[in-house]
Formats: sequence, C-alpha cells, structure tokens
Amino acid sequence: MRSSHPKSNGWASRVPTVDAALRESVIRVTANRPGTWGFVLAKVRASRGWSLAHQAVALGVSESTLVFLSVCRSPRPSRREEDLLGVAERMGIQAAALWFILDLATESSAMNHGTANEGAA
Repeated sequence: MRSSHPKSNGWASRVPTVDAALRESVIRVTANRPGTWGFVLAKVRASRGWSLAHQAVALGVSESTLVFLSVCRSPRPSRREEDLLGVAERMGIQAAALWFILDLATESSAMNHGTANEGAA
C-alpha cells in the first residue's frame, strides 16, 4: 500500500505558477467535466461559498496546484483509494486533504439531492 504522505521532494514543490488566463480557463472547463477533480473541487466551492484562493488555503496548497489537480481524473468508485493515493502522491498533496474534499463533495451532493426531493414533494 502506498504512503498517505507525499514525497518530501514531490511535484508540488516544483509546481509552475499558472497565469490568470490559464487558471480561469482550466477552472471553468473542468468544473463542467464530471470525472475530473475540477468538477469535485467546483462542487465544494459552490456549496461552501469558497473562492479558489480560500479552497487552496483550506487544503494547504497553492492555487496553481489546484489548477493542475483539476485536470486529474477523479477516483473511480471501484478503485477509489488507489486512485486518490496515486493523485496525492503525484501532486504532492496530503491524501487526507483529498479525502476531505471528497467527503465535502459527497455531503454537498446529499444536501442537493435532499433539497431536490423536498421541492418535488
């Protein structure tokens, strides 16, 4: 099993700074692409009223790291732990932070599903 801690000299220590135009484009496009971390991150930002900057602070990473994370494939249900740990290691993000985001996204989906069902009643 892989370690839940990123390598000390992981990719995140060398993440290039993303310019504003690229950042906005990637965030906008991936927010509408189910199956990407960008979709998951956007769902959490919307439910929490967070900006990208706030989300980066909450996860302890740079905004540029979130941009690169956004284009990664989100965990497949059948390989959730393996996929999450792989992305955490490659991106140099604590696995616990990614689990936290998935939990918040699940919570958000449950709340939205409950609201939709209440409106139908």
